[in-house]
Amino acid sequence: MNRFSFSFRFAKVLPIFLLSVFFLACDEDDNDNVIEGTNSIINYLSKNQEFSQLTELIFKADYQGKLDGNSGNYTFLAPTNQAINEFLTKNGMNDLSALTQQEAQEIVDYHLLLEKVDTSQTTTGFLTTAAQLRLNDSVSYPLSLHLKKDTDLSFNASAQLVQANIEVDNGVLHVLNEVLIVPSLADLLSFDEQSVGFFNLWDDLGLLPLLEQEALQSLFAPDTDKLAVFLQNQNLNAQEKEQFAKNHLYQGFLHTDAITMGYRYSEANRDNTMISNFFNTTTGILINNKTSVSTQNIVGKNGVMHICSDILALPSLWSLIESNPNLATFVQGATRTDSALSDYKSLLSGTNNINFTCFIPNNLAFDTFFSNQDATGILNIDNIDAGTLETLLMTHLFENTALKIEELPSSIANNQGVITINKSISTCKLTDENGMEASVIEQDINSKNGFIHTIDSVLLNN
Repeated sequence: MNRFSFSFRFAKVLPIFLLSVFFLACDEDDNDNVIEGTNSIINYLSKNQEFSQLTELIFKADYQGKLDGNSGNYTFLAPTNQAINEFLTKNGMNDLSALTQQEAQEIVDYHLLLEKVDTSQTTTGFLTTAAQLRLNDSVSYPLSLHLKKDTDLSFNASAQLVQANIEVDNGVLHVLNEVLIVPSLADLLSFDEQSVGFFNLWDDLGLLPLLEQEALQSLFAPDTDKLAVFLQNQNLNAQEKEQFAKNHLYQGFLHTDAITMGYRYSEANRDNTMISNFFNTTTGILINNKTSVSTQNIVGKNGVMHICSDILALPSLWSLIESNPNLATFVQGATRTDSALSDYKSLLSGTNNINFTCFIPNNLAFDTFFSNQDATGILNIDNIDAGTLETLLMTHLFENTALKIEELPSSIANNQGVITINKSISTCKLTDENGMEASVIEQDINSKNGFIHTIDSVLLNN
């Protein structure tokens, strides 16, 4: 009976005991919702003295709630006390009180990844952090972090992994011996083997300060192996190498989401006018009909970097014409194999060191021209007779001159005849000897061997 009475009393007490344990093992968030578990990121850090500085930093950022919880897929890169003390000393601060809340948030965010990264399964490459590069009040992009997996793991080329894969309720922790610093474009370029060759070129040329400046820029970095082959096969002097390097750099922040079809000026120049390159966004991003983006949207504190499949040599007139789908009809005619036609690809590729000013009709201009010539719709760029086509194409090309719109005289001549030019503040109109008028649509498309101006009508001097 005594045993029964004991068991009965125990049976009554046990549920109360278990209920007490349940509540002791639970937290409540600010809305009084129960959060189970006591081994979240913030729990783990606050219980370990070697992270007392980091815990203080997280509370300074008011992120203790953000890093709490019993579930999640965060990865947190946790610098030790020594790492944080070295960071403070390096930046002339006595303690964490010198940081503002926003600065603390930026540091913590850059050590936080929004996906779970197991170091035993990851590979070398760029990761996305919770930190943001804010362009304006409504647009921001996540900052990037580089992980190199070799004999040991390192982050941003300097921070070493001390301890890996500490499982917590809301993700995983990795311990670092250094505080991570948000990289510049120059830093990003140096981190990865795919782009380090281009970093070395910029360094050799003394151009790295351009990639450190605060103004937002976009860098399209060529693959290291392709760059090495190009430089080996070219005999470029220092000035030519500088223009080549700058042809991969663009002002402004060009995230792939914001890049549109068309010509863009790089930081390279010819005769103090910036060089153009054509971006085709039909399928991914293809530059000058040759170079694609292989690794995109690597974001640093002063811009974005994309790693490319090939180099961006200074483009020729032909490259910029051929790259533009809106000029496809001109290309179609210029590449016909009739013996009576000039080799336009060679003529406009710059190998002959002859500059041109080109007025190139767009596809719609050719459609209108052929419909006016033949109401049946049979006549087109493929079946127009070769002699007429040669005259037509040559009417638009002016040899031994490279003129911007503002430099154009009142008339310009070639072997086919004279084109009269009428300019105003906002327009430029061309008239051939038959009275046909064309308006310039897009002007001053600059290449290594001249200028292109696209027009809305076909001209024909005969």
